[in-house]
Amino acid sequence: MKKIVLFGLLLFSFSPLFSQTKTISTTSLGGGLTFAAVMDQTASTITITLEGPSDRYLACGIGLTMSDADPFIYTTGKSGVNDPIAVYDYKLTSTNPNNVTKDAVQNWTTVSNTINGATRTIVVSRALNSGDATDKIINFTDASLNVIWARASSASLVLAYHGNSRGSTSLTWNTPDATAPALVANPFSPADGATAVPITTNLSATFNENIVAGTGLIELRLLPGGTLVESFDVSTAAVSISGAVLTINPTSNLNSLSDYYVIIPGGAIEDAAGNSYAGFPNNTTWNFTSADLTSSIEEQDNSFITKVDQNQVLNIQNVTGASYD
Repeated sequence: MKKIVLFGLLLFSFSPLFSQTKTISTTSLGGGLTFAAVMDQTASTITITLEGPSDRYLACGIGLTMSDADPFIYTTGKSGVNDPIAVYDYKLTSTNPNNVTKDAVQNWTTVSNTINGATRTIVVSRALNSGDATDKIINFTDASLNVIWARASSASLVLAYHGNSRGSTSLTWNTPDATAPALVANPFSPADGATAVPITTNLSATFNENIVAGTGLIELRLLPGGTLVESFDVSTAAVSISGAVLTINPTSNLNSLSDYYVIIPGGAIEDAAGNSYAGFPNNTTWNFTSADLTSSIEEQDNSFITKVDQNQVLNIQNVTGASYD
């Protein structure tokens, strides 16, 4: 039969994303640093991942100028201070290292601090609004994040002048796709409840975005008992996808004058972001009745009867009982 068509800075590991998160993917800042971030609306937090050389201090924070920035710095502190090596919350008020002040309240929490070869990866987190006047307020509605960074110009953990190893930029927040694909209005052809559907009619369902195969079996069944006609594994050659079009290739035509329904289980169809179509595992969402292919034709002398059965075999029967196929 014809095809059944359903139209349809640094190293950072992102956990599954939902609508309450925004992200900045791994971005090179310069000076051997890379940056990534995730902002969680539900937890009201920002998490930053910074990666750079392991043999020197690393600084990254919120702002565009050194005279007004809110960084965290991996350091032993300024010359003569000798703090334990750690990530500290600082406030900048000028370009002079002597005016770089460690905050009285440390609001950045170190999630992890690891070294792989000559590369250090630091993951830190804090509240979007810590309530501390020395901390920048970050709003979940912000479209971008101003980022300032620096590192020691040579191997040293002591906070000192960075030379040209510094910079600032504005990075755009990305909102991940968390909306599952759906059927458009009046999606089915033949329409739900249609009758006299030709056995070679294409069957289609139109989706509102491009789709990909998930996992599961799409089924074609008979009413009223639910007898399985054929199942189609979305991961096999029986199903092909191009854009928003899912194509199913049944191995035979529809039967004559039969009631059918289609089942699409949840998870069988996804969008590119991995959001699963909810599906419809019932016999009411999409059903239809095939055409009656049986017809009887009598000649005027009533000596012959011709019939085409559901397998499209022509039978000619003499009224005396002799049959001719």
